[in-house]
Amino acid sequence: MNYSIRILDKHDKLIGEQMSVTPSDILKYINKGYQVIDMTTGQHIDEATVNQTIGVSDGLVSVS
Repeated sequence: MNYSIRILDKHDKLIGEQMSVTPSDILKYINKGYQVIDMTTGQHIDEATVNQTIGVSDGLVSVS
């Protein structure tokens, strides 16, 4: 699932916009201290929100 996002610094100054980013891209911005806003909903995206959208298909599954 891709997102259209706005990236803000900690002073709410617009850094940029991206029209198609993945959840892992969003986590990179969050880890750098930026605020990420979903342009579709206007809601802030935090790490917990991104982790809810990442499914098993995005990770390694080991069968023994």
